[in-house]
Amino acid sequence: MKISDIKRKCLQDMAKCMSETAQDADLILDESFNQYYRGGVPEYYERTFTLHNAKKITGPTSGGDTVTLEAGYDGSQLEYHTGSFTGEQVWSAVSSGDAGVVGDPAFDEVALERIIQSAADNFAKRFR
Repeated sequence: MKISDIKRKCLQDMAKCMSETAQDADLILDESFNQYYRGGVPEYYERTFTLHNAKKITGPTSGGDTVTLEAGYDGSQLEYHTGSFTGEQVWSAVSSGDAGVVGDPAFDEVALERIIQSAADNFAKRFR
């Protein structure tokens, strides 16, 4: 087997790992929103359930000897029409537990840790 064949096989396996991680990330992020919403009913505002729109997954993309995946949250993707807060302000309140929001503000950190672990597990299956 030539070095170029080994390199091509590694890149293919890396792309598969990242694709699996992207699928896992999609599920993990959805679960994180559901976990957050189970935190209780707010007293000061009516829930719109639009946090799901903050989910952002880009990739995987391949270039050269690199495969890239970005998975997480983007508060700027949120749109609220209440006139009180922008999407980014709501995301900040959700992430910090401010402004009377209910739900565990660590939900996003837990989800991101799970995504990183998913990537490690997916790579461990192919690269030992």
